[in-house]
Amino acid sequence: MQGVLKVNIELFKKVKIQVDTEEASLDMANWEAQGDPVCGTTRCLAGWAVNLTTGAPLYTWRKREGWSEIVDLSPETTALADAHELNHDIPQIAGHLLGLTAHEENVFYMDEGAVFEFIDLVASGHVATARAFLRTALDDAGF
Repeated sequence: MQGVLKVNIELFKKVKIQVDTEEASLDMANWEAQGDPVCGTTRCLAGWAVNLTTGAPLYTWRKREGWSEIVDLSPETTALADAHELNHDIPQIAGHLLGLTAHEENVFYMDEGAVFEFIDLVASGHVATARAFLRTALDDAGF
């Protein structure tokens, strides 16, 4: 079993600012989705963690007749993964940045309500409570 990692509270605080201030900015169904100028870009917890670290989109996007499609990971995301000797896998990269165990990375597949609660607890510095909450939520969800 992987040991307890040091949670990156500062990164959680940055994510909290994003999800608290931007309309529809947390969408646990997408690592990153580009919307129109009104909706902007939405990301899940993992997507925000990577974006706020690199300052760039997670992917290289291509416009296609009124919509956008993913081409590949952005050079910034690839460089970040390579710098930390990680697979080019968004959950693994984000989990490493946030200080999550492999089991805790399942938070990336949870509903927004549980994820908001987890982000709030960690950003408030209540890491032990956040981890206990997440453990229970993951168990209840069958992870």
